Amino acid sequence: MKKLIFLFTGTSLLNSCSKAPESCFSYSPATISAGSIVTFNPNCSKNASSFKWNFGDNTKDTTLYNNNLVTHIYKTAGNYTVKLSVGGKDGVTLKKGKLEKSLTIFVH
Repeated sequence: MKKLIFLFTGTSLLNSCSKAPESCFSYSPATISAGSIVTFNPNCSKNASSFKWNFGDNTKDTTLYNNNLVTHIYKTAGNYTVKLSVGGKDGVTLKKGKLEKSLTIFVH
């Protein structure tokens, strides 16, 4: 019986101490031309240690660990929806929080 109480207490402690990650990113330059380098910056994300990027142009997703910049080149002009999905620092990703952020960008 004590083991069950200990396990329950441990789980409650883990959930109450873990902060949910929040996805956030910016990009530059503000005006993007086809064939140029775009830099994506997830530094405004909170409590996250893994970053999975989908650039919206059918290229392979990029997964990074730790808060790093990532670059991408769009080959053709158009509208692209960029999505960043984040995972928690402690290996536990709670369902609450803002785990994904999407922005639509225009490439000239």
